[in-house]
Amino acid sequence: MASFESQSTTVGWREIPSTYVYTRYDRILLPHHQTHIVKRAKASAADKSSLPPFDGPFGEFVIESGHSPFGAKTQELAAILIKLAGEE
Repeated sequence: MASFESQSTTVGWREIPSTYVYTRYDRILLPHHQTHIVKRAKASAADKSSLPPFDGPFGEFVIESGHSPFGAKTQELAAILIKLAGEE
């Protein structure tokens, strides 16, 4: 519960190239909320001296799944991770 109640002191994507995987049929984090999160991250980075989030090879991907693509769409998620690792 501490992760939900504590204030973050750092944001990983500000310092590490990051990827966002949209889950098109997510009922927990609805697609329009996912889009909003990415837009906010990009706007925040534009105002600060941080890496642009979700750009370049670490961009944005879409998986046709619900909230847990690691269980429902294992092969698709693995393909994205392999691509990002440069093993493709």
